[in-house]
Amino acid sequence: MIEYISYQFHNLDIEGDSSLPTAVVRLKVNDKETIEAAVDRNSPNALFKAFCRASKIEFNLIAYQIRERYRGGNSIGRASVRIGIDKKEMRGFGKDVDSRKAFLLALIDATNRFLKTKKEEVDNGTSGG
Repeated sequence: MIEYISYQFHNLDIEGDSSLPTAVVRLKVNDKETIEAAVDRNSPNALFKAFCRASKIEFNLIAYQIRERYRGGNSIGRASVRIGIDKKEMRGFGKDVDSRKAFLLALIDATNRFLKTKKEEVDNGTSGG
């Protein structure tokens, strides 16, 4: 299983006026801590790439949605993702005051759902692969 430890987000300044989002993800994967970084044109893609490297699991990000809700002066980020992995589609959800962290938590949720399903298939002898 995958557990969240922390993440950092930076903008890597490029010559001129542009910058690239840079994500550093720190996870616990099967009780082993791992840290990976990635750079991309937008924040979710940078987080996704860093997460894939850290988890060492290859999958496709089919869709995602990130929303921020404001209530009484406070905001809460909510994220949902759909990933494709081993001919399966999994959904994940996350929420946090930081919408980027909510997205990362949604990726972790979807991946852990996949890992749990795969373990149950192996335990039941119904693994298709």
